[in-house]
Amino acid sequence: MSTTPGRPVVALDIDGVLNIEHSARKVGPGWIRRTVTIPPDGRFSPFTLLGEHSLEMPLTINPTLHGPWITKIRENADICWASTWEYDANRHLVPLLRIEPLPVGISVAAQRPRFHDGPMDWKARALQQAFPGRPVVWIDDLNFTADHDDWCDRPDRLLINTDPAIGMTAEHMTQIEEFVSWHHSSERQIRADMLADIGRLNLVTGGDAATRTIVLSLADEQARSEGSKVLFASQ
Repeated sequence: MSTTPGRPVVALDIDGVLNIEHSARKVGPGWIRRTVTIPPDGRFSPFTLLGEHSLEMPLTINPTLHGPWITKIRENADICWASTWEYDANRHLVPLLRIEPLPVGISVAAQRPRFHDGPMDWKARALQQAFPGRPVVWIDDLNFTADHDDWCDRPDRLLINTDPAIGMTAEHMTQIEEFVSWHHSSERQIRADMLADIGRLNLVTGGDAATRTIVLSLADEQARSEGSKVLFASQ
């Protein structure tokens, strides 16, 4: 996954977002019904029943609606799984959606839950740890609570709360595209401004290679430290 400062992150849940609760017959064209068997792998998660036993997972998904959109949004954002499916999403869901595998943005192994954590608490903290200083879109069917307002309630956050019976709609996808497009353009402008500043400094220093290396390092450090604070000062 890209670590470019400012590049938007789209954190995508599965159940209630791509996999809905209704049967395919009730929700209309494009939706299909499948069942996947997830074998036991010894991985423990406090949020799933998977452990030493296989798990039968019913899926109601819409590959024609969500598959092409996921592929398209990757042009301007880093899209990742933010689901308790974790790596099983690439094994079992990706082939059905007909997309390339996605990075697992958060995992129980990498960002360990605290005692008494619910899925919402864990996900909010895990995303904060995984993507500091990055614009983040978080799509989930869980209810967003006030416990994480200091991270969630910012201009570089877009929280999409889906109805688990309907999932991610065309309207949601348009809203995400607009957010990503704006922040992607802002990131490119900031980097262009930095390069222009570097060019002016090179003229002053005579293009000395050692000085240029120092300037590039400082510019990169500034981009990381400023992150979204610079990006969204004009909002």
